[in-house]
Order: sequence, then structure tokens, then C-alpha cells
Amino acid sequence: FARLRTGDHALTGGRIAPQHGWSLDGVYRFYNRFDGAFTGRRDVRAMIPLAYEGATVQGRFASDTVRYYGGYLARMKQINDPDFEDLAAAGFLPGDSNGMAYAGGQRKINPNMMLQGGYHAVDNLLNMSWIDFDYVYRFDKERYVRLDMQYLYQNDNGDANLGQFSMNNRAAYLEARPTAWFIPYGIIGRNSDGAELRSPYSLGPSYLVQRIGENAKAGEKTWILGSTFDFATLGMRGLAFDVSYGERTGRHNNGNVAQPLADWKELATDLIFTFGKQYGWAEGIRMRARWARVWEDGNQFSNGVITNISQKQDDVRFDFQWRYVFK
Repeated sequence: FARLRTGDHALTGGRIAPQHGWSLDGVYRFYNRFDGAFTGRRDVRAMIPLAYEGATVQGRFASDTVRYYGGYLARMKQINDPDFEDLAAAGFLPGDSNGMAYAGGQRKINPNMMLQGGYHAVDNLLNMSWIDFDYVYRFDKERYVRLDMQYLYQNDNGDANLGQFSMNNRAAYLEARPTAWFIPYGIIGRNSDGAELRSPYSLGPSYLVQRIGENAKAGEKTWILGSTFDFATLGMRGLAFDVSYGERTGRHNNGNVAQPLADWKELATDLIFTFGKQYGWAEGIRMRARWARVWEDGNQFSNGVITNISQKQDDVRFDFQWRYVFK
């Protein structure tokens, strides 16, 4: 790629991996908003994340309280795929697409209030737009309550390769930090009947992503409860544990309530240890152990028939990451 920069503004073109995530300072938990937009790396530690061919412009002004981004993406390389393809084939979607034009903005109204959103037009496939408002009430330097609300909208674009559809998703996220080591959170979401929430070019800005379950299906009602435990504040520096449980109900295939999907229940845990400066040469090493289980129960439409299913699946993984900065 090549980059042209002037001050806090840059134009980048070639093979790129746009990243637009930004958050309020001092909030702890942001694991389920990796990309912060409907374009991004979708980096789920599957060796090689998403990449694109295109150009993007990004910048900041007003003492870095306002950021903007935009651009055009012509082709994409899917996770672990060696080749770049058009945005339909690379996103496992029907038809073909000549590319995506997108733009977004983020504003920190003050240190405790933030507004952001974006619009993405993917030729012959779909339009994706969203708006998000984030607010933090701080009791002191470490203790706070945080509320985030968002609205996402998608509809068909062009040759109806995805069929004619429109959908919206509404969600709210509540996080608290009553003590330094305890960070409970809760999420509720409601997806319209029109279609599922799609994010083929990132993990998206939605809060409804879990360890195994990702985007909301048509008609889905979602709630998730959990907590992070930051043991670093108790003297065990670098150690954190997260546990969450969520349920997804009222689900069905796109636009057709006569084609139900089974209820989804997920329990997940993450144990993470990060080596800090006190470990010398090992600084930057991050190790994670994960266990998650999903139960699917209820009526499920498949191969033209509706059957009652009861099944479970597990996700067990251990990963090792070493971020080394050359000086």
C-alpha cells in the first residue's frame, strides 16, 4: 500500500486493513466490538484476518474529539484465503459486486459522552447504516456506570442478489464498575422480522456478538448477562476472567416466520493473562484459555421440513500472542 499524510489526515490506497474502533477513555470492556464499523479485520485469531483492495481516508481534528473515515473497497480477501475476490464471492454472498463506498464519523462530545455512526453501500448487495450513543457516569477515577444504545439498519441494494428486504436492530448495553476488580454487564437486543443482521466485512459494531453466536437472526430477541473480573487490581497483575450467559429466542429465517430456528443459549468463559513490563523480555505476551457451550432447543426448519432439535456444541481453545515492539 501507499500512504499520503498531512498532519492528522491520511489517504491510504492498495491492499489495506481498515480499522475504525474508538471508545471513551477509562471503560474496561470492549471485546465484542472488535472493528467498530461494518468494515474491519474480523481478527478472530484465525491466522490471517480480512484484507481489502481499495482506498480509505481517515483523520481527526478539534483536539482529537472528532474523527472521520471513508473510502472505496473493490475486492476482499476472506480469512485464511490467499486470493482477493469481489465483495459478493469473498463475503459468501450470491451474485457479484463492483465494490463498496463507505463513510463514518465519531465525536466525543465530552470525556463521558460519545456519538458515532456510519453508512456502507455495497453494490448489488446491501446498504448498512448505524448510529450509536455512549454515556458514562463516573463516581470517581475507577468506579462508573456506562450505558450505550445503538440502532442498525440494512436494506437491499441493486440487482436483488439478496432479495428485497429491510431490517433494523436495536440494542442497549449496560456496564458498571462498582469496585476496581468487578465489572458486570448486561445486553438486550431486538431484531426485526425482515432479515438477519449481516456483517460479511467485519464483526460489525453490534454488541450482540458472543463467543460462538454472532449476528442476530430475523425476529430474534437477545439478552446477555456477564461479568469481567480484573484480578490485576487485587495484586495479580495481568490476570482477568470473563463469564457470560445469553439467550436468543423468537428466531426464524429471513422474512418467513413459518421457518423457525431453534432457541440459542450460550455460556462462555475466558481466562486471560498478559505479561507486563515487570516480566522483562516477556512483556507483551498474552495467553488465553476459553471454554464455551451452546445449547440449541426447539423447532428448526431445515431441508424443507420442521423438526424439533436438542443439541449442544462446545468451543475449547488456547491461544498465545506475543506483541513485540522493535525499538
